[in-house]
Amino acid sequence: MKGQKILNYSFKKSNQSITLAAKPKSKSDSDFLNTDIDPQLMFQCLTKAANGLFENTSEVFQYELSSVPSSIFDCNRLPREACKSNLADAIWACGSDCIHEIDGEGFRYVLDGGSLLQRLPWTHGDSFGDITQMYVDHVIRKYKDPVIVFDSYPELPSIKDITHLRRTKGIISPNINFTSSMPCKTKKELFMSNSHNKQALINMLCDKLKDNDIRCKNATDDADLLIALTAVDCALSSEVVVIGEDTDVLVLLIHHVNQQCKRVIFKSDKMAINKKMKIWNIQQTRGFLGEDVCFLLPFLHSLTGCDSTSRLFGIGKGLALKKLNQEYMKTQGKFFMDNKSIKADIIKAGEEALTCLYGGLPLEGLNILRWRKFTSRVITGNTSVQVKSLPPTSDSGKFHSLRVYHQCQKWMSEEVDMDPTDYGWEIKRGKLCPILMDLPPAPDKLLNIIRCNCKQNCDTKRCVCRKNGLQCSVGCGECRGLNCSNSVPIAESDFTDE
Repeated sequence: MKGQKILNYSFKKSNQSITLAAKPKSKSDSDFLNTDIDPQLMFQCLTKAANGLFENTSEVFQYELSSVPSSIFDCNRLPREACKSNLADAIWACGSDCIHEIDGEGFRYVLDGGSLLQRLPWTHGDSFGDITQMYVDHVIRKYKDPVIVFDSYPELPSIKDITHLRRTKGIISPNINFTSSMPCKTKKELFMSNSHNKQALINMLCDKLKDNDIRCKNATDDADLLIALTAVDCALSSEVVVIGEDTDVLVLLIHHVNQQCKRVIFKSDKMAINKKMKIWNIQQTRGFLGEDVCFLLPFLHSLTGCDSTSRLFGIGKGLALKKLNQEYMKTQGKFFMDNKSIKADIIKAGEEALTCLYGGLPLEGLNILRWRKFTSRVITGNTSVQVKSLPPTSDSGKFHSLRVYHQCQKWMSEEVDMDPTDYGWEIKRGKLCPILMDLPPAPDKLLNIIRCNCKQNCDTKRCVCRKNGLQCSVGCGECRGLNCSNSVPIAESDFTDE
């Protein structure tokens, strides 16, 4: 610019200094970095750069150091999908000898309506009246005096919006205004992917079931709690068999059924192939688990991942079930089952519970545990540290804890009316989405590192790093701060002959 008129001078875009913080934002409403950035690559770049910028690298581990909290979210920002059946398998392994086949008669049946809808295949070209009649005939033929409990799909945002999106894989059929005489010309899976269509079919099916003197109940949203409470109510006067496949229903039955109820059995309607079908005697299951574990089972299930909360990478439900027998873990869990707990206590108890699951020490905290596990694996490992294998930060962990508390309270009572946006959720495009974190992915000191994209040796002023008097870093596009003339000089070691 020297010697030139300012009005005649123009800045070239090629001379612009680009920082990590200035990279293009994603198309989503998120305030974080582009989701196209691989979280693992970003983590490796930032930890490498931090090693030369911070005297104490432990302070950077209060940040996720990646575009998403990788231990609880996939790189596409969706919560990690829960392996719910693993909890049922872990409980079964603890006391399968106590569970027997159904014997005797006089059972009342409670059916999971969602499971029933998925159970029977449709014939292409059948009318919707024929389809609903097929369900009615199936129920009359197999079950005596049943009560069928259906989900509801309101137009309002729901904490299961993300789960519904994942199940449909983003493919949703248009709204279909059908009558009983209208033939179904679309595939069942595609038809059921639209909540409007599914609700209309449930309404038609309920009308036909009631015409045949079959009791139906409709939940205000998710039916799992209503199924369990209906079973408890029926068990006051007769023995009950609950038909369903969802682990959520099993967990809620174990939590809500008490020893004063008559026998409650939980079984699947599926035909087992090459293996014995699991038939759960709920009272006997409660006996070998113990009262404390049964009371805290919804907390354990939601903490380690259910339909509304994320799975913790590398933390199995079987391991968590064993740790729930520890008094320290039980103490933290009781905060989540208490409807009077305040947010500060929930966040603190959630961090302690997560620290315990990841093998940390009491009162250590997630940030210190995260740094300690990273350094331990760097010293002892022979492969790169996977960011998803580290515990979440305290920042992202607090939102996970709030979502866990919200789900626990929804499973405790039908009368709970809590605003999800106060407990780790936010509304985006008319749907409830989980909040990932409050803090940026890394400290400003790291995000503002200037990066060049030189194709040559970075030995001229065209290199923006050299131009700004900085050495190339691992964030640079081509040289990665390793193989150019502007790299950090490597000190030669002095070797002496022995």
